[in-house]
Amino acid sequence: MSAPVMIAVGASAVVLAVPVLMAAQVTVAGARAGASADSAAIAGADALLGLLAVDAEPCDIAEEVVEAVGGELVSCDPNEDALDVRVRVSVRSGLVLVTRDARAGPP
Repeated sequence: MSAPVMIAVGASAVVLAVPVLMAAQVTVAGARAGASADSAAIAGADALLGLLAVDAEPCDIAEEVVEAVGGELVSCDPNEDALDVRVRVSVRSGLVLVTRDARAGPP
């Protein structure tokens, strides 16, 4: 094979690999954001119900959980009347910022 053909094949492989890698990055970031949002909402609801050994605000506990996995707590809304906690979490992975919501409480 000649050099120009090999260069063209190599460049094509790189051009085709970039979208695949970006899609994989979004998938992983989405999974991390979803899992941390779920965990944060559950931890916040546990704090709201008084099920934790520490005396802390639900949103403080939720923020600790999210920061432990490298995310950012965008919003936290504890509703003491309905005994539920709603959170929104953002996780950055490279150039991608993924946001997920979660709610924990009675059905």
